[in-house]
Amino acid sequence: LKPEDYKENPNLFNETYQKSLLELASLLRANGFNLQSEFTNKLLRIEGYDVSNLSGTNATASMVVFEGNEPLKTDYRKFRIKKTKGINDFKMIKEVLERRLNHKDWNLPDLILVDGGLGQLKKVSEALKEKGLMIPALGLAKRLERLAINDKYVNLKSGSGLLNLLIAVRNESHRFAKNYHKLLRLREVFKKS
Repeated sequence: LKPEDYKENPNLFNETYQKSLLELASLLRANGFNLQSEFTNKLLRIEGYDVSNLSGTNATASMVVFEGNEPLKTDYRKFRIKKTKGINDFKMIKEVLERRLNHKDWNLPDLILVDGGLGQLKKVSEALKEKGLMIPALGLAKRLERLAINDKYVNLKSGSGLLNLLIAVRNESHRFAKNYHKLLRLREVFKKS
């Protein structure tokens, strides 16, 4: 789609989003997820997660939230990694999910997306299972933009509305985690000077 397409048809944005939801529902059902409700005719709440660390120091993680195609910045959360030592993105992402899921006052998502592949996704799934939650979770690995689902990778059609939406969530979680990590490193530098 080109920007001028949206000028010619103002409803294209909503139509694209609805198609993305149908594609997502179909993908999840085909991979064994028993959906509690239809994703259509609602603003899907997606939580995106990423971990940021440099040599295992000042490790941080982010939780970003999208409702519909839009970021819901009031619901963003930052985490400092507390329990996991060294460089272990898998354990770090599980720690963050466990801590997030302990917040019963936060709205639960319809979908969780983690920046990463099967290793990260496995830890997210473990955290959900331990809490008895049946929330669908996906991973989106960088570079190849392959989608991790259950124990395999699938390729979404390049340029599809669903892939574009998931890339936007993944990139935002990466940006948010990285910025928080930089801030903590700067604070450390100023403490030493």
